[in-house]
Amino acid sequence: MHTIINWKFWTKIFFQMLRADLLIFKKEVVDKIINSMIYTTTFIVISAYLLPSFGVSSSYGLMIAAGLVAGVGVFELFMAVVNFTQDLEGERTINFYLTLPIPAWIIFAKKAVYSAITAGVISLFVLPITKLLLWNQFSLTSINWFKFAFIFVVMNFFWGILALFLVTTIKHMGQLSNVWMRVVFPLYIFGGFQFTWYSMYAISPWFAIVDLGNPFIYGIEGTRAAMLGQAGYLDFWVCAGVLAVLCVVIFLIALRRLKTKLDYV
Repeated sequence: MHTIINWKFWTKIFFQMLRADLLIFKKEVVDKIINSMIYTTTFIVISAYLLPSFGVSSSYGLMIAAGLVAGVGVFELFMAVVNFTQDLEGERTINFYLTLPIPAWIIFAKKAVYSAITAGVISLFVLPITKLLLWNQFSLTSINWFKFAFIFVVMNFFWGILALFLVTTIKHMGQLSNVWMRVVFPLYIFGGFQFTWYSMYAISPWFAIVDLGNPFIYGIEGTRAAMLGQAGYLDFWVCAGVLAVLCVVIFLIALRRLKTKLDYV
């Protein structure tokens, strides 16, 4: 009975904290959506209408668009890392939250959920933009909506959890660019944003096998499989399963590293 009461209390605090963060996000959401629309439009127009004149497949734009649904959340990942790092070097409001009568992991889980929601809201707007720009090339009936919803949720949780881990690798704000350029950007580019895993395998099987260690490849390939069909992409359930396991593993590692970094009880 005591455990049940604790869970009810913890859940109430969790949603109150999440609601407070979302009220702040509400003030920024329009600008973030506009940024996402500009970013998405630029890539789709170039890949679907300009690059084909250089011999690129006419379906390349659709492949890029599907990758954008999975990958545009990387920008919210970056902002989550920036905001958390700024707080650690400034007001350290996290210290107040850690004094609340709830387990610390709930506080960090809230951060991950918030990042997942913000990334998801922005990513969703890639779909209507893709439809408007590609129209006949992109049929919404080709989407397996169950698979899409599943990989969409897991992928955006991954961004939020990865942000927690990346914060633990940064000693000060000056290192943010190092994390972005040395870690996130290479993983993003080699994560299949501009190619499929099988196309890489056809050119270099050894490099493609090494690239299976890149978590981004599973989110992007899995999203494409859900949106465009399984043919030509890594197996959807393998992608979704690996990504889900990584979410749990990285979250547990991040919790241990955060405890050391923040030195809380």
